[in-house]
Amino acid sequence: MGRIWDCGGKNCRSTNDLIADNLLVWSDVWMSGNPSYNALQNEVCVECGWCGGIVDGKTSHVDNFIPEAGPVSADQFVDWLFLAEGMDPSEDPKKWQASKEDLRHAFIRHMGAEIVDASMLQWDVG
Repeated sequence: MGRIWDCGGKNCRSTNDLIADNLLVWSDVWMSGNPSYNALQNEVCVECGWCGGIVDGKTSHVDNFIPEAGPVSADQFVDWLFLAEGMDPSEDPKKWQASKEDLRHAFIRHMGAEIVDASMLQWDVG
């Protein structure tokens, strides 16, 4: 989880550096996400298998597509899940329509709206 930095001194230090120096414990890092997004990720990744994969020789996850801020719709999130799997979200719409609808409904159910700010899409695993 590279988003946590201690920039109080001259050098910024990564989360891993702070943990190594016993200045931060993993529970501080792992408990910083949005519980709603945690539940969404549990459903779409753990339960349904939309966890991302290896795309063009690099690991890929939906989080790689989420901007720092700005509106994110359920449909965008679903497209990003497909892209993280290395799949074109517009390919074979009849085959994937039911899956897309299920994933879209999961987003709305867990996030509480069809559109949320990207800053809400942070989870405990980083």
